[in-house]
Amino acid sequence: MKLLIKQARIVDPSSPFNGQTSDIFIENGTITRISKSISTKADQEININGLHVSPGWVDVFANFADPGYEFKETLETGAAAAAAGGYTDVLLVPNTNPVIHNKSSIEYIVQKSRLLPVNIHPIGAVTKNTEGKELAEMYDMKASGAVAFGDGINCVQSAGLLVKALQYVKAFDGILIQVPDDKSINPHGLMNEGVISTQLGLPGKPAMAEELIVARDIKLARYAESRLHFTGVSTKKSLEYIKRGKEEKPRAFVIPSEQRDPVMAAYLVNQLRKQHIEVYVVDSGKNKNDYVVLLDQRLLRQADALEHRGRAGIEELEIAGEVDDAGGIAIPPLDSQQALDLHHAGDPGAAFSMSRAMPCPPPMQADAMP
Repeated sequence: MKLLIKQARIVDPSSPFNGQTSDIFIENGTITRISKSISTKADQEININGLHVSPGWVDVFANFADPGYEFKETLETGAAAAAAGGYTDVLLVPNTNPVIHNKSSIEYIVQKSRLLPVNIHPIGAVTKNTEGKELAEMYDMKASGAVAFGDGINCVQSAGLLVKALQYVKAFDGILIQVPDDKSINPHGLMNEGVISTQLGLPGKPAMAEELIVARDIKLARYAESRLHFTGVSTKKSLEYIKRGKEEKPRAFVIPSEQRDPVMAAYLVNQLRKQHIEVYVVDSGKNKNDYVVLLDQRLLRQADALEHRGRAGIEELEIAGEVDDAGGIAIPPLDSQQALDLHHAGDPGAAFSMSRAMPCPPPMQADAMP
């Protein structure tokens, strides 16, 4: 069968024809020609004003209600609707009955959707029955065909449980999907909290309920060095948090002059090494008595490139703050016994090279913190 699409605007950033209005000739399901004007005779011609053509769309958060709620939707009817709307791939949330939280339920979705007109990808539940109490069998579900993990319309409320899930999926490069919603803040809210909700007499849901979870989960994902996707984001502040979270954070901070004593210097380096952070120390241009700690090789090379400009060159580095605001790096307080132990261990200042950048040796054994 030959199909001719006339004067369609092509929307595909990966194509050299992106943004152009052209004719598209398709033969037996394969695009054989794209040109400004094609006069070749075709079995069917589509000529509609304002027509757009793009690759198949992907829905990353759909609910086909199968199994358990087939009176609402089935895999077959959902796939037909997706195909009619231009979707070629659909990710299904696990909020079914039974919940998609083990390998057998994943296999059910995979096998039943093999002959459907669109590609169906199951999302495995993070917690059993999406109750947020106990982690589900994510490794087994991944092996059976789960492409991502999330509790669907239920937000994982426990920070401790979520960070364990983020660490767990790192073993197979998995990703978690989270709907940001703090259930402890007006869980019965029906609309955005504001003047209109008051006028209508409906319980409102403050934007803070979403923003708190977004901010928390970004920190947890950064701590676990894992991957996280937010869906259902609805506030400007949440988008700002996500945008900042995607940016590479500065991995440098200042050791103020009052903390330059050798015991404190050795203690700071020791704490950073326990967190598997490669530490470099260079002079600071802001205060000749301060020193800047660089936490990766990229900033070290940047500092070296600025060296010819003199000590003030270091000011151009991205500085997160002082020790207490070191890009999220927590430094516990130094007690007197620890200071005494460091003092008796030898020269406590040997870990630092204050005249030039010097890497500290790696820790002898792995610590509990990733």
